Amino acid sequence: MGALHRIGLISLIGLTGLIGPLSSFAQTAPVVAPPALIVTWQADAYAPAGYPGKILPPRDGTVHLFVQAIDSNNKLISLKNAEIAWSANSKFISGGVGAVTADFVLNQFTTKTYAVQVLIKDYENVGDLKKSVLITRAVPIAVVEVPYADGALSASNASLVATPYFFNALALNDFLFDWKVQGSVITNTLAGLTLDLRLAKPGDHITAEVTVTNRLNNLEAATTKAIVSIKK
Repeated sequence: MGALHRIGLISLIGLTGLIGPLSSFAQTAPVVAPPALIVTWQADAYAPAGYPGKILPPRDGTVHLFVQAIDSNNKLISLKNAEIAWSANSKFISGGVGAVTADFVLNQFTTKTYAVQVLIKDYENVGDLKKSVLITRAVPIAVVEVPYADGALSASNASLVATPYFFNALALNDFLFDWKVQGSVITNTLAGLTLDLRLAKPGDHITAEVTVTNRLNNLEAATTKAIVSIKK
């Protein structure tokens, strides 16, 4: 092999070695993962204090929405400069720069489930970010709290308590409680929600019915029954 050939080959190898690492460095540049979106919501609806479940909205109820973004290290990312749009069942609710909150009112009659979506447009050149949640409309209900599983009450402290759930109200004094015992209207209620049965006799079997009505909208009401007995 001639001297010039060997010099050319060595130069080519050296050049290849130089290009190789630079090329590898370009290919392994870190890729920033897009942030994850977290959407939370809260309904303006009634449930008793201590209720462990999610308070669902009734028809005509208002729902408050909120979005947050977190990076791969679970750190919050500011969205104050992001272009944000909110929609429910593909219908625009509201939006704008930094619009991390939104409110919407449920349809009065028809829709039962709402697919709520938040869209962050062209987030820092990684493209659109989207997150959806399902919100189900609730039917207002009334529950009679019976203290014992067998429905047997002591004559000395016999009483029943009615509790409303998922009404378009926020406070207990927004409700009317109308009781019936054995089909007859009862007026001796304590604070409305409590039915006093202390005048019942041991051995009596009682059917109690209560209708709970929203004072703010008397078309919103729920009725339920409970059958109890008085211990001998």
